[in-house]
Amino acid sequence: MLLQFKNLNSFIELSPAQETKMQELVEHISSTDRVQVYFVDEAAIDRYLRKHKYEGIEHMDNPITEWLGFYTRGFDRWTQKEYASIHLCLEKIEMLVSTQKEFEYLVAKVLIHEIAHMLFDRDDLKNARSLRFHTVCETLEESFANLYTLQFFRDLRNEANNYFDEFYDFDELFFYVVSFVRKQPPQYKFGYDLFRLGYTYDLWLNRRATCALLDHDESRKILSTIWSGKGDEEIVEAMRPFEEKVRLKEALYRFLNI
Repeated sequence: MLLQFKNLNSFIELSPAQETKMQELVEHISSTDRVQVYFVDEAAIDRYLRKHKYEGIEHMDNPITEWLGFYTRGFDRWTQKEYASIHLCLEKIEMLVSTQKEFEYLVAKVLIHEIAHMLFDRDDLKNARSLRFHTVCETLEESFANLYTLQFFRDLRNEANNYFDEFYDFDELFFYVVSFVRKQPPQYKFGYDLFRLGYTYDLWLNRRATCALLDHDESRKILSTIWSGKGDEEIVEAMRPFEEKVRLKEALYRFLNI
């Protein structure tokens, strides 16, 4: 994966050395994508949030959270190709940290989280799925994007035992990401609960088609469990309908050779 950085209107930008660190990170992702990463100000993030986040969606009391970045997909009519872009608000990120090292760690966390959304979106395109605005699906996507992020930094930490990296202390980076996720709002922090219980983001395959099978009561049960911060047993119980229907859908796809 190749990142191309551009400052649109941010008062803060990454140094060449920091951009190199981010590029080093994403080279651990198996992808040939070229991703444009834009640095934008707070107003741009807020405009996108107002325009897209709650547009025509029944959120079932979905807690609002502040965005530090977002992923979008577009189409270049000149090259006739789709492209991915990630917008990061370095100004908001800087307000949440106290040191330069924490700033770099949080930028890395937000970047990988948005790349997770991009990879999920690519999976939908490949399999012709489009249920992005289903309430449970949208809420669980944030959880699974954090689950992907935690797995990514855990795997980097494990790989780091085999070589020296001049840019990162991967132990420290992993534990920083864990600590940050645990402090996020419930629909984001739930990714940590799934990670701790041994779930993997592979469960997210066929997710949106599966989410459409969940009835209203099942949806309520999952969301209320996420937002109430209940214990492991309640989480496993609430996730059971989701798991069962994912596996049912996958078995059906295999049977039909889809």
